[in-house]
Amino acid sequence: MAILKRVDPETFRIIDLNNRRRIERALEIYYQTGLPKSAVVSMKKPPYDFLLIGLAHPRDVLRRRISVRLKARLKQGMVGEVKRLHRQGVSWKRLEAFGLEYRYIAHYLQGTMTRSRMITELEQAIYDFSRRQMTWFKRNKDIVWVTAMPKAVSVTRKFMGN
Repeated sequence: MAILKRVDPETFRIIDLNNRRRIERALEIYYQTGLPKSAVVSMKKPPYDFLLIGLAHPRDVLRRRISVRLKARLKQGMVGEVKRLHRQGVSWKRLEAFGLEYRYIAHYLQGTMTRSRMITELEQAIYDFSRRQMTWFKRNKDIVWVTAMPKAVSVTRKFMGN
């Protein structure tokens, strides 16, 4: 990390310091090109115009959608999928690295939490993750935020010149 901070302070300032792969990639770019990643990325202008639209739900709607989605995934057999993967040789540690749902289901299957607690804590963890995602996306000033499909259609038509 100290090397990245020295050779590319701009990337160091915005990169996820807990993501080793991104740090390594930024250093690879520097060592292969002699330029910091921030300079290489800023040199590339997309060959076309594009429109970024973000759909923002009120928190209560987001929480409800997360709950409905999680219950549907569980009903579709996600617990069985995790059991099957473990039986096929995927370690608990590896399953936990697959993501939030796998991590919590693995804990449940190992007996470290009840099904009810697993669902409650997983729902909260997904909600917390979604809030962190929104914080990350909101840093991008190019995203046009909308709250409903009609507004997305309107923004798109305006962008297309219609």
